[in-house]
Amino acid sequence: MLKKLEPSTSDQGAKKLVGVAVAYIQTENESFLKNNSIVTPQWASGYYLKNISRGEACGTKIIRQSTFAGPATATLSVKEGVNASWSSNTNVSAEVVSTGLGFNVTKSYEVSDTYQIKVPSGKTYTIVARPYYQTYNFDVWYDPIIGSDYKAGYGNTFKPIGVCFYYYE
Repeated sequence: MLKKLEPSTSDQGAKKLVGVAVAYIQTENESFLKNNSIVTPQWASGYYLKNISRGEACGTKIIRQSTFAGPATATLSVKEGVNASWSSNTNVSAEVVSTGLGFNVTKSYEVSDTYQIKVPSGKTYTIVARPYYQTYNFDVWYDPIIGSDYKAGYGNTFKPIGVCFYYYE
């Protein structure tokens, strides 16, 4: 699926951002998403996740970039392993977060796609490829041996699911 986004800001120095396109594969388990805030811990199980919300975002790491002078058809192909990442302000383990979200938060995921654009005569475009992430925010709860469960903190994770293509003039 290709999603066209509006240009926002330029981080390529003096170059003007001309456009952004996102290519990604939807890989989510729909039943997980419908029940994303209902997690039933076992007695005295330690950490678990609640109130999981999901979003999408382009990353900042450059996977690949190339510059093309017009007139030309510029093509940039990407096939790269990109690491998932996660963080929390608690001592929850990657294993608990992975189990709660349904995917390995420490694994590298392959993203691949090709983007093509016509470069007008007299123009020079730079195409920059960055990872496209499925983002998750969540609350971390703790189930102690004695006492009631309590919210211990929060966390987030980024799972690579595609490629953002930016093109600059």
